[in-house]
Amino acid sequence: GHGPRAMTMWDDSGSDEDEMDPEEHMRMEALCRAFEDLCHELRFHQKEWCLRNPSYRYKGPAPLHMADRLEALARDVRSFAEEDSDLALQMAAEVRADHLAAQVEAARLREVEARVEETERRRRAEVEARREVERRKEREEQARLAEDARRAAGIQRASDEERDASRGPSVQFLAKRERARLEAEKLPTLFDLDALPDEVAGAVLRQMGAYELAATACCNKRFRDLARTDDALWRRLQLTSGRHPRWRVDGSWREAFFAGAEKIDANWRRGKFRRLEHRLHSEYTACVAMRGDLGCSGSADHDLAIFGLPPRARGTPLQGVGLLWERQIGRCVGHGEPVTCCKLAGGDGDDAFSPPTLALSGTAKGEMRVWSLSQMPTCPWRAEEDETWGDMATPGAHDTATPRRVPCVETRLLTTPETGQPHAQFFDVTTGCSLGGNGGDGGSFGLVAAAGAEHCAGVHVYDTARWGAACVRVPGFDAGVYGVAWGRGPFDNNVVHAACSDGIVRRWDVRAPGTGARLDAASVGESTGRNRRVARCVDADGGLFAFGSAYGTVHVHDARVPNAPLASPKRAHSDCVNAVAIDAKLGRVVSGGDDCGIAVQRLPLTLEDAQVTFSQTPQGVLGVAFDHSRLVIGCEDTTVRVFDTELGEGFVDGEALRLAMRELNRRTQGAGSILHRQ
Repeated sequence: GHGPRAMTMWDDSGSDEDEMDPEEHMRMEALCRAFEDLCHELRFHQKEWCLRNPSYRYKGPAPLHMADRLEALARDVRSFAEEDSDLALQMAAEVRADHLAAQVEAARLREVEARVEETERRRRAEVEARREVERRKEREEQARLAEDARRAAGIQRASDEERDASRGPSVQFLAKRERARLEAEKLPTLFDLDALPDEVAGAVLRQMGAYELAATACCNKRFRDLARTDDALWRRLQLTSGRHPRWRVDGSWREAFFAGAEKIDANWRRGKFRRLEHRLHSEYTACVAMRGDLGCSGSADHDLAIFGLPPRARGTPLQGVGLLWERQIGRCVGHGEPVTCCKLAGGDGDDAFSPPTLALSGTAKGEMRVWSLSQMPTCPWRAEEDETWGDMATPGAHDTATPRRVPCVETRLLTTPETGQPHAQFFDVTTGCSLGGNGGDGGSFGLVAAAGAEHCAGVHVYDTARWGAACVRVPGFDAGVYGVAWGRGPFDNNVVHAACSDGIVRRWDVRAPGTGARLDAASVGESTGRNRRVARCVDADGGLFAFGSAYGTVHVHDARVPNAPLASPKRAHSDCVNAVAIDAKLGRVVSGGDDCGIAVQRLPLTLEDAQVTFSQTPQGVLGVAFDHSRLVIGCEDTTVRVFDTELGEGFVDGEALRLAMRELNRRTQGAGSILHRQ
């Protein structure tokens, strides 16, 4: 192919240069520089050269205007050197030939894509036709079974009340509801619901959760009518359920609740997300955390990155500089080892959407650092109100294109005094007060529970109100710790959970002085294969705790009965589970593993046939964090991925479709057309 070659008209050894006219000499130098610049531009259009030299990024076949420039250069050089003129003409011809070949290849690919799309459309039509036939047969069978059940129960149905199952609830559903009603009539009645005044009934409804309200509305028509007209009930339900931020809505709270529930929950259930990618590190991402509209990620490149998430803390739309929020905002530099765990803390501990004021990070060598976020924007709405944010003309303004260096305010080396073993590889923080009862201000946090992967290192609890010796030191045991989590429910608010390498999740109550009180533990159970019983991660919330195993199973237990799972553990992943997160208010458990995917399960896990939503990722997942509508994952590459369930109607991930088509074409090259395979 064409490539840069040296011109021969510049000869340092000859005497023609001494006899050449100065103007001609300057013209010859200009032509040489123009040829060198043109050859440098051509390097970016040579695929083999770009593969050998990573500093050159391949930009596709050379455009035609480069051939025109080469021909013009050949005409100007001919008066000095005919060989160089022929060389430039030859390169121009090669550029035109490459451009024509690229156009032919693009046309061929478009034709193949069109054929593949047409074949896929026909296949989908055939599958849908077969499914429609199967559904029709199933409806007929269900109608026959329901009719037999009605006759056996003595239910008479008039012909004018018959309904077509295709235009309303299915016949099977109606029969099941009728059987449930008959069973409910046999239960003893403690009081008459219809005898309650509307004020009392409304007060009862306002104390119910989403599941209780739905069950009550299904069994009593009067309560259902009251719920439809009581907008204060839906306001309280929305503010306490954790599904949405605490902002003021326009219009009816009931409409806002159902709009969010139908849209966001359906996208979680179907695995339908708007996917964002942030290339923040030069090594793999080991951990992620989120709070408010900020996220952070720790990596093997020894740095901690602070980035903006899709804004949710307020309901008002963002404009201007607020649109630049979803990018890297700050960077924490100072660790000498890979960052293995990170957390965001501070702010209002009871409000998950309040902006954080501190970031914490730890390494496997025992170094823990506390970073202050007070000098950087932590809320997109506050940044938008700040007129100097992003204004490069204002002295001291924040440059939105350059991440701000986050200062370190505290550095601690956490090691066991007796053995010197480090234990800051995995840790968790509380949002409440310290053991001494001193509540933290807006920029502090409570207790830190830390542990390491080395055997016999134990678990240690530190009071941040007085950094120093650990206030609780759990004696070492013959197992390493791969995850630490504080209980965040009414029954385990002072309990530390530790996922251990022997397959046991150990629990301690830190209110006991000295070494803490050992509580009942949970275990992975029996599993086949080497090192399959290892408990790799743990998280707790709302009186529940979840942990994942190296076998790929995800376990959810109640803190009141810790040694018995809520349901039989499911193997949500085909390989090791590296990270798990649970939210009891949202009723959701999210896990990520080495099988390059994330699994979403719905609580309560009492139905054995409950489905697991699985979403594929390019690399193995090492860290997960989520809230009502956003999911942050860290993978075994340099990219942090944000999944957003706030989608528009008819959302189609066009980029994903194009990548899939390119991958399909790449795999079928040289193997014949996939259209002719049977």
